[in-house]
Amino acid sequence: GDRVDFNGSGLAFLTVFRPSTGEWYGRTIFGNNFNLAWGTSGDFPVSEDYDGDGIAEIAIYRPTTGQWWLRSSIDGSVSVYGFGGGSDLPVPGRWVGGDDRADLAIYRPSTRQWWIRDSANGAISVLNFGAAGDVPIPGDYDGDDVMDAAVRKANGQNWWRDSGSGAVAVVNFGLGTDTDATGDYDGDGQTD
Repeated sequence: GDRVDFNGSGLAFLTVFRPSTGEWYGRTIFGNNFNLAWGTSGDFPVSEDYDGDGIAEIAIYRPTTGQWWLRSSIDGSVSVYGFGGGSDLPVPGRWVGGDDRADLAIYRPSTRQWWIRDSANGAISVLNFGAAGDVPIPGDYDGDDVMDAAVRKANGQNWWRDSGSGAVAVVNFGLGTDTDATGDYDGDGQTD
């Protein structure tokens, strides 16, 4: 995610998750480095700030079991949540406004649905957005600190749905075979 600050410095860590060994490697420009075995082959890294303390948790999503494994940035304790599975793709972030905590979320390609689990109360919401073959590229495209559902089409078009108004925007950028590398590159609080 855009917020992989593992020590509260306000700076993102250069982070690598090596699924073949389940190891994480992190490094900042100030030499705050770490190496941690956490995960296994087939896991997805899903680090975000799930508890709202301003520090990202080291976290993985295991699609074979539909489990999210979160290692607390406060005390190192482990929380495991069942949410998703099979061919679901993890898309965590601040989907629900009103707090500073990331929410568990998956995109289900088979139904083109976005499933969001509110971190504050466990409530689940479902959003229909996308078409067969779309690749999810969620982000905060409108700068309201709430994630927007977004997809990349096979023709290279990027479609995103505004989290507030529900309006859909289409941006032609790149080719259908390109890989997206979204992020806030200019520091304005919006995904580019």
